[in-house]
Amino acid sequence: MQFDTPRQRPQDEAVLPLINVVFLLLIFFMLAGSLAASDPVNAQPPLSDNDGEIAARDLVIVIGAEGEIAVEGELVERAELSDALAAALGDGPRGIWLKADGDTDSLDVIALMDALQEAGAERLQLLTQEVEP
Repeated sequence: MQFDTPRQRPQDEAVLPLINVVFLLLIFFMLAGSLAASDPVNAQPPLSDNDGEIAARDLVIVIGAEGEIAVEGELVERAELSDALAAALGDGPRGIWLKADGDTDSLDVIALMDALQEAGAERLQLLTQEVEP
């Protein structure tokens, strides 16, 4: 009895499933890694045991340890701060969140709060890190 010799598989055929898995993992990590945008100013807020939710329409202002200010993700110079705040608050009532670095000079935070009040802000909430029990 004579058997036929098995047909040789091309070498690249064995690599295709591996390439598919690698591409799927790459796409997964690309999507998972870009879910949250980072702040333009590095700020580590102080600790607190209060919690709150930021709505998509809320205005978020970040002030860094060196006094850098970002309004809605855009760095703003101090000379342009009042104009930027007036433009951000001109869209109607919205929640305002202030994220200040724990090492920020308190006078900078107070000056920013005064500028917000002059721009027409009535209520302000401070972002903090939750204390773990």
